[in-house]
Amino acid sequence: GSEMCIRDRAEKTLKESLAIIEETEDKTHLDYGTTLSSLSIVYKKKGSYKQATTIAEAALKTIKDAAGNKSSEYASAVTNLTQIYSETGEYDKAIEMQKEALTLYDSIGRKSINYAGALFALSNLYHNVEEYQKEIPILNEIQGILSETHSAQAAVNNNLGQAYDRMGDYEKALYYLSKALQIDEDNSLYWRTYAKINLQLNFYEETVKAFHKCCLLYTSDAA
Repeated sequence: GSEMCIRDRAEKTLKESLAIIEETEDKTHLDYGTTLSSLSIVYKKKGSYKQATTIAEAALKTIKDAAGNKSSEYASAVTNLTQIYSETGEYDKAIEMQKEALTLYDSIGRKSINYAGALFALSNLYHNVEEYQKEIPILNEIQGILSETHSAQAAVNNNLGQAYDRMGDYEKALYYLSKALQIDEDNSLYWRTYAKINLQLNFYEETVKAFHKCCLLYTSDAA
């Protein structure tokens, strides 16, 4: 398709750029690192994860050596490599990379929306490896950064609810799912989880109502 053609052209152009840099400069230059990082993104989108990983790792080292680990280029390269590790199921490596990404906020502050987003990404990685005891404090920290009425609080409360659900603490799970629905009452996935938790607590009437609401929203979304 046209998207594949665009990726192929991007790959060809980036490889040509790398060749030019190799001829005119050297492989330790920042431009070489950022071009490698862009090429790894192309391979990632093509599903060529082995090549994407190798190139992204080389890009990160080159950028760090050339510009240091506090530069915006380094931050972008860390984010890219974290995504690749996550998408290939290498969660331990992804977690270490995301922790590295969080240290980049030491100089610009840990109360920004971007920092909250980086924390949320780390919490999702812990969720994927079922380390809920590590996920929950991070989600609590995010709640302290965001205003109480921020729309992202819905997703944070939902994830807290899911974490407590997986740990078998259904009352806390119900509490956080209720808070999520107070913010975003039209989310069918929240209602489905809410129904499931009510069922675990033997609240059958609430379970039926929640599943009914979920089905109505899902049908509406699909229309």
